[in-house]
Amino acid sequence: MAEAGDEVAHVRLTHDEAAPALRAPDFDALFPYRQKEVLARLAQLLPGLRPTPHDILCVRRVHRVDDDPTYSSRHKLGSRQYSDAMVDWLVTSYKADPNFFHVARAEWKRSTEAAGQEAGRPGP
Repeated sequence: MAEAGDEVAHVRLTHDEAAPALRAPDFDALFPYRQKEVLARLAQLLPGLRPTPHDILCVRRVHRVDDDPTYSSRHKLGSRQYSDAMVDWLVTSYKADPNFFHVARAEWKRSTEAAGQEAGRPGP
């Protein structure tokens, strides 16, 4: 992802064999995990911890993980996939605060309840 001030390279597709080659990155190598593999990897790295798919959803939403291409990506026709950096960040965050997943759940619940009340829906 280009940052402000970075130069952007423009690419033109061609059949010219003398043109410089450009190799597309291997998406599956950059983002090797689907959500269920993230959960399985966390179970390996953090014995006794059993986060749920909802925990991952809450962390994604509260920490805006989907906006950071370091952690995840989604193909147009596929499900979201996650990087080793995402797994490392989850492990580090949990080790720094064993309530990490509980806090994310609580924050996500609070934000969705607030959004519902703003839209005129009754709270719990």
